[in-house]
Amino acid sequence: MGPSPLLFIAALLAGAYAALAARFAKNFELTTYQARSKWPLVLLFPLLLVASPQFREQFLAAVRGLRAGGGKGGDPGAATRSADGL
Repeated sequence: MGPSPLLFIAALLAGAYAALAARFAKNFELTTYQARSKWPLVLLFPLLLVASPQFREQFLAAVRGLRAGGGKGGDPGAATRSADGL
């Protein structure tokens, strides 16, 4: 009998969390959030993605390497490529 499928799923979720958290932390300066908020936002990002449309927009832009716009309302043109092209 091999390892439990639940163990595989847990490892997959932990890896996805770690990868997204690292990418968000790396590109945090592309968001409009203050630097002192970085680690609480990085650690709590799964809850904030569900609860806050504004955070979702900022998070997705940072993970994609885009500078998040400061405006409200999910304007698709609010994010632009960062200066370093990442």
